[in-house]
Amino acid sequence: MPTKTKKKTGAAIKAVDTSVLKKFLKRYENHCAQCQSTASPTITQALKKCIQNGSSYLKIILSCPGNPSDSSASVLLRPLLMTIRDERYMLGTDLCLWGISLSNQDVASLAILLELSGRTSYPFVKLEAIDCGMDVWSVERLGKAIKCSQLTSVTLDYNE
Repeated sequence: MPTKTKKKTGAAIKAVDTSVLKKFLKRYENHCAQCQSTASPTITQALKKCIQNGSSYLKIILSCPGNPSDSSASVLLRPLLMTIRDERYMLGTDLCLWGISLSNQDVASLAILLELSGRTSYPFVKLEAIDCGMDVWSVERLGKAIKCSQLTSVTLDYNE
């Protein structure tokens, strides 16, 4: 008698995706609180929309709100990188940083995340760091990481 194999239904696949995204969102918000950072509204809104639709979160956009009401707490890159590492989020392909001030330490952490040498290889193929105030050292460090990564497109507009 032939055995029947069950196929995963759309609802089962959707439940798996949303649980990963829910954990990602919760962890991101916790890391933001820990680092005294404001959670990026573009990330939280996109994650909530993906959870609602049951779709994957491929394009991660970290940006400041249009009219920041509180200048004491700004949007930082560190909580996002910590969340990607902690959750081992392997679904993102585009990482966009728009108008976020990046320190040399932030760029070094980003470079380590992108490099493939012996660590978890995150599947980012596109990086946009637009108007991030990167200096010469930061661009040089990022350049060293690019040749050891999966990146196929890099945009560094409006940096020095």
